[in-house]
Amino acid sequence: AGGAAFSWAGATYGVQWGLSSAIATTATAMTIGLIGYLIARRHRTSALPYVIPAVGPLLPGSAVDFALRPITSRDSSRGVASLETAVSLGLGIGAGVNLGGELARVLGRLVGRKELVWRFRGRVGSGGSAMGGE
Repeated sequence: AGGAAFSWAGATYGVQWGLSSAIATTATAMTIGLIGYLIARRHRTSALPYVIPAVGPLLPGSAVDFALRPITSRDSSRGVASLETAVSLGLGIGAGVNLGGELARVLGRLVGRKELVWRFRGRVGSGGSAMGGE
């Protein structure tokens, strides 16, 4: 429930701050992907149970509805324009979650490297050799 509330708030406030709906949705999805993949990495599980429920409120269901109504009432130019918005929202969600996951992977590697350096320095400073022998 917290992820869904965050995604709704991120997209809503992003539009209120002057961003386009596609950019606000993409930025929110990227944040969701980052947090979801970091949680999954910590628990050593799949990220899907964390990401999918949080992305639900971002899905472009109403944008598709707003696109199909004019198309069925013979105003296809307005309907196609709304359908472009729905497609851009869907692509933004996919790209944002993927970019957030890649960012989490990069951050995980950086943290892993620092941990290795700390472990190595701890062994060297404890009086033993760098290879762990006494």
